[in-house]
Amino acid sequence: MQKPDNHKPKVGLLLLAADWFWQMNIQGAGGPARHSSQSDGGRYRRVPHLVEADMAALTSALARDLELVRTGLVHNISQAKDAARKFRAARLDLLLVSSIIWSEDQPLIQVLEELPDVPLLVWCFAPSATLPKRVSVVELFRRSGAVGTAQHSAVLKRMGRTFGFVCGAPGDPAVGRTIRAYAAAARVARSLKRVTIGLLPGHCEAMTGTFTNAARLKKLIGPVVKRISVAEYAAFVAKVPRKEAAAFACSLRKRYPVVGVSERSLFQAARASLGIARLAETRRLDAIALNDLAGELHRLVGVRPFLAVPEFFAQGRVMGLEGDVTTTMGLLIARGLSEEAPMYTEIFTFDTRRNGVLAGHAGMHDLSLAESARGIRITPDYEYCEANPLEGAWLEFRAKPGRVTLASFFSDVERFKIVIAAGRSLRGAPRLQGFAHIFVKLDTPVTDFFRQAIKTGITQHWVITHADIRAELRSLAGILDMDCVEI
Repeated sequence: MQKPDNHKPKVGLLLLAADWFWQMNIQGAGGPARHSSQSDGGRYRRVPHLVEADMAALTSALARDLELVRTGLVHNISQAKDAARKFRAARLDLLLVSSIIWSEDQPLIQVLEELPDVPLLVWCFAPSATLPKRVSVVELFRRSGAVGTAQHSAVLKRMGRTFGFVCGAPGDPAVGRTIRAYAAAARVARSLKRVTIGLLPGHCEAMTGTFTNAARLKKLIGPVVKRISVAEYAAFVAKVPRKEAAAFACSLRKRYPVVGVSERSLFQAARASLGIARLAETRRLDAIALNDLAGELHRLVGVRPFLAVPEFFAQGRVMGLEGDVTTTMGLLIARGLSEEAPMYTEIFTFDTRRNGVLAGHAGMHDLSLAESARGIRITPDYEYCEANPLEGAWLEFRAKPGRVTLASFFSDVERFKIVIAAGRSLRGAPRLQGFAHIFVKLDTPVTDFFRQAIKTGITQHWVITHADIRAELRSLAGILDMDCVEI
């Protein structure tokens, strides 16, 4: 799921009109007129110019944020076949369908039959937000796209095609936001089919809700899960040169205060962290779902790999914990939709008076999440510091302020599910000893948040992203046939 140079979603623009207009010569297309007084291009000569202007306005509204694949106006089967060939060759993320004026079914059917797996977004188009005080026949033809859109819904239903929907004029900001969100979601949905997640070494037996069937995940969503043994990982750790591990540990010590961590422990944590980064690169993994509670990991490596390796994150990789493949996939989704570093968390506890939740997790976290580099400290692994010979080392910080989206990804009984909430990460001094953490003031009353989340069924893990990606997540759920619960 490496980021391409061009981040714009690739969207095919299928603009439809009825061939009937050409047969009736309403478009001034030439040929013998049946009734010269009405069909000689006089009464309706403005229609083609108005439609062209509307197409230009529609295209202009989208071109800045999307890589458009255009075919011009499609109103017959020959044009539909040409359009489908062009769309197939382009390898679209999304097909945006708009009956810009009333259109017939056959061209749409032709294109859909040749593009059975491309996500669809249907635009019920209007050239402007308001109608003229009196609608002329010319304006009626120009504004007849709603008829075509309603007619095409029967085609889509009978073909079994799911689709997103947007309604309005090109100048409507809500229309633009909906299209951009759906296109971004479609791009991420397509990219998930190229994702490989390393499961090291397996699921966490204590947390059965995080279990994911790898075959089901690949079939319904797309990612491939590769099992990685602790022995293989330990071999990568052993191959990290001692000088390199020492240099990494030294660079961390120079940048951040060290509290209660020995040089030996910091060295081993540095080596373990570099080792897992090399493993991900060598095995061509987009993400790692690490069961960091596995006893074999602690016996063979000695510490958990929780020091942030810049190269790991620079290449777009993410790390989930406790063998939770579904939430690890959620990290990739959040990063793809927002281009912000996502944060793997549990909601540790809550504050009803401030309507906030305190969330965080052990793990290797992207340090761009931190509110300030001055607030980062190297501390022991407080979960295992008294259980293992080495106290371990990880990075404590408070996450930066700003609007955030919280998302829980769950392999539910029948379908995968996303549970979404929103709030604001608050600025302030560190609130939690020894963990990367975040304090979020929720938009929803905290008691309602927990009631809705727990009654619908979730894992304890949440992906928190410094962006409002609720619309994108809703769109993604629709594209991938996932359940979506918004709190």
